[in-house]
Parts: sequence; C-alpha cells; structure tokens
Amino acid sequence: MKRFEVASLSLLASAFVLAGLLVVQMQNHSVLPSANAEMVLNRGNITLMTAQTRPNEEAVFVLENTTAKLLVYKVDAGKKRIDLAKTSDLGQWLRQAAGNRNSSGGTGRSPR
Repeated sequence: MKRFEVASLSLLASAFVLAGLLVVQMQNHSVLPSANAEMVLNRGNITLMTAQTRPNEEAVFVLENTTAKLLVYKVDAGKKRIDLAKTSDLGQWLRQAAGNRNSSGGTGRSPR
C-alpha cells in the first residue's frame, strides 16, 4: 500500500470512530429542550405554568379557566418581586378566531 492509501484509510477509520462517539453522546442529550411536568400546576379553576422567557428571566403564566383570562407575571428573583406584565382575554381571542374561521369558508387557515 502506498502512504496515501494508508493515510486515507486512517482518516476514514477516525471519522467512523468520531461519528460513533457522537451518536453515543447524542443519546444522552436531547437537541430540543424538554418540558418538565413540575412546571405546570392545575388546581380547581386555575392553571399555573412557569417558563424561562429570556436569559435570567422567568415568568409565571396564570390561566383562570372560568373567565378564560391569561395573566403573565414576570419574576425577578434577585429583587424578590413578581410584577404583572400582561393580561389577555383568551375567550375574546377564541371567539374572534372562530368568527374568522366561519367567515373564511371554514378551513381555519389564513390565505397565503
């Protein structure tokens, strides 16, 4: 064998070994972040969920099931504060979406 062939086969063998190591490592880590069941709490007519919204920032989402109101609170752990960031009426939003769906022919899709 020539030196070039030996070098090529060595590089190819190294590539297979590295690919194998990569596959083994990827089995331990998910590419997408997974949701944790501990982040959601459902009690009576209220559902709470926490999520990281930005680096070093978390939010608490409160859904009042009877009124269909969504309240978003920003959590500042450093200052030990919770501030109301946004309130949304999901019932109104859903009624508007249903109205748009019925008037657009019932497909539920917006035209492209």
